[in-house]
Amino acid sequence: MSAWERAEALRLQVVRAAGGQCSCGGECGRRHLSETPEGQRAVLGDVRRCPARDGVAAPLHAAPVVLGLPEVLSAGMPAGALRALCDGCHGRLLCRAAKAAAGGWQPEAEVMLFR
Repeated sequence: MSAWERAEALRLQVVRAAGGQCSCGGECGRRHLSETPEGQRAVLGDVRRCPARDGVAAPLHAAPVVLGLPEVLSAGMPAGALRALCDGCHGRLLCRAAKAAAGGWQPEAEVMLFR
């Protein structure tokens, strides 16, 4: 099995464990509003999981649970140390991790801004 095939098998394992859906629950900074069983929008401010699903055109990523770890290490990590993320949430989480590492992001200040 090639390195790419092993990486894809690991990605699929992580995505299946997440039910084929992005596992972001708002950590990226977005309020992921989901549909209620009746098909109506959830109450404003009700944060749910990101609705993005795994697909050919937009596959979910298997990203490290701990932000700031180099992405190249992902292929060697166990599936439990990874989470399924869509491209948008993954990118926003990486930006937040970079800002936090540089000392420019404070979660408390951002939460207060949107209350």
